[in-house]
Amino acid sequence: MTDTFHLTVSVDSAAPLRVYPAWDYDENRGIRRADHRTQGGASTVAVLNTQAQFTVPLPWVSSADTLTVRTAWANGREVVWTVNASESSRRSWNCVITNQDDPLPEREAVNYNFHRGILFLRESGGAGEIDGGPFILDDATWGLLDQAYNVLT
Repeated sequence: MTDTFHLTVSVDSAAPLRVYPAWDYDENRGIRRADHRTQGGASTVAVLNTQAQFTVPLPWVSSADTLTVRTAWANGREVVWTVNASESSRRSWNCVITNQDDPLPEREAVNYNFHRGILFLRESGGAGEIDGGPFILDDATWGLLDQAYNVLT
C-alpha cells in the first residue's frame, strides 16, 4: 500500500479531501520558546513545546477542493492533516494553514479546472499526534466505513 494523505477541514467533516503532495513534501518539528531578559541583563529561555510543521506542495487540486482549502485558510479554520503510511496505523495532527498568501494561486497549464500551490501547515497547540488507532482511512477493503471490523462504525 502506498502512502496517502488527507486534509479534513473541520472535525465534523464527513468527507476528507484526499490530496497528492509532490515529491518535496516535508515534515519538521519547530520549537516554540519564550526569551526573557531581566533588568540586570540575565537571559532565560523557556521552551514551551515543539510543533510539527508541514510543507505540502499540491499539484492537480480540483476547483471544489481549492475552494474548500481557500475558505479554511481565509477563515483561519483548524484542519486535521492525516498521513496513512502503512496498513496498520495512521498519523494525524490538528493544524492551521499558515500561508501568507493564497495557498493555491496557480492553475495547471494543461487543465484550468485544477490548481496548484504549496500548503504550509503548523500543528496547533503543540498537542502532538492524534491517536488514530488501527483504523485505515482509505484502504479499499479494510477502511470502508460500513464494514463490521471498522472501529468507527
